Order: sequence, then C-alpha cells, then structure tokens
Amino acid sequence: MNDVDRELLVFKALSDPLRIRLLRAISEKDSVCVCELTKHICALQSKLSYHLKMLLEAELIDVFPNGKWNFYKIRLTTFERILSLETMKKILEK
Repeated sequence: MNDVDRELLVFKALSDPLRIRLLRAISEKDSVCVCELTKHICALQSKLSYHLKMLLEAELIDVFPNGKWNFYKIRLTTFERILSLETMKKILEK
C-alpha cells in the first residue's frame, strides 16, 4: 500500500461519527477493553467490531489481546503523521 492509499484510509476512518466516538472513548484511558466500549458507546459488539477494524486498518489504533478480550489503544504516530497536534486534540476532545 502506498502513502496516498494509507492516508485515504485514515481520512475515511475519521469520516464516520461512530468511529470518532470510539477514538474519543479509547483516548480517555491508556487502553480500553472492547467490553467497556460496548457499554460506553451503547452498541452491539458486532457493530463495534466492524468500526474497530476500520480504525485498525487505518492504523489509528492498536489492539492487544488479553485472555478473551481485546484492548485498544490510540496509535499517536499516525495522528502525528497526518494531523497537527491542535487538530488531533479537537478530534479527540469532547
């Protein structure tokens, strides 16, 4: 995948309101369990899984399996590469 395609994935991922809500929820802690996200976002895990996959493909988050749960963490390097710090804060803040 070339740089332009990678950047397009990032902006596509950022274009969905639910994915922005997920990023905000994940950014509130060092890492967040998918079970916490289902409660916080009030959505089924299957729906969240699709959107988390989009964020993973765009390299906006990382996943860390722990037992039967997956934990998610913001990947700051992607935000720093694509967005200014000020823009990133606006996206992640409520």
